[in-house]
Amino acid sequence: MELPDLWLYWNLSSDEIKSKTEDFLKNARAVEHKILSLNPIHQFREFLELISDDLTLYTNFHSSCFFYSKLNIRKPSKIAFSESDQKLEAYIHEKTRSKQMYEKIGEVLKSSKISATQREFFTFILKGHQRQGLHLEPEIQTQLEKIQKHMVKKETYIRSFSNYAIYSLSETNLKELPRVIQKKVREKSTLHLSPSLYHLLLRYPLSFSESLESAYYASLSPILLPFCELCFIRAEIARLLGYPSYLDYRVENC
Repeated sequence: MELPDLWLYWNLSSDEIKSKTEDFLKNARAVEHKILSLNPIHQFREFLELISDDLTLYTNFHSSCFFYSKLNIRKPSKIAFSESDQKLEAYIHEKTRSKQMYEKIGEVLKSSKISATQREFFTFILKGHQRQGLHLEPEIQTQLEKIQKHMVKKETYIRSFSNYAIYSLSETNLKELPRVIQKKVREKSTLHLSPSLYHLLLRYPLSFSESLESAYYASLSPILLPFCELCFIRAEIARLLGYPSYLDYRVENC
């Protein structure tokens, strides 16, 4: 029986994982260069096939790296997969900030010759670029890019303290903070929160979350303040991109 793609990387060493990731990124950038050299209207078929294949390969490889980074496999391999996952995230962020690609996709969508399915596919690609703010004014794009870099630093810092997915939460999830944390916030205790952060947390009713309470006992305390700051950063990103909240931005089916 043929193994699914997800299991092809099970026995790779950490060096092999790193090498495979570098090879993938090198090939992906070469393909992107080829795509950008094409005329999206006169060479439409090749343009469509290259983008489609590139997206499929990226999705499969990134899914595999993410999957293995969460498994309790050999620690060096787990770390290597986690690093690969972050490199792939950085690559797709860089890719979706390509103004040249954004303009070529826009050209295709103006054509009346593409099918409904093709239009849906390219609208999906275009939306990824718009989520990076490429449709906004240059000064807002610059502001957004600065804030996004700040967000990544906060996420990286929080990741270093906890294996829990705290960094993936949004301001909406603050209502899930367990009672033990909220009690400390109310007492101000050893948590040196600014008045705005303090009042933000006080707005939410007491509730209970077993997973977050476990995370608290596993040293969530040092990252509570950075987490609250991260929520504000994400709220500003959502505002600049025109979303009601960062949660709406995250869950949008794009």
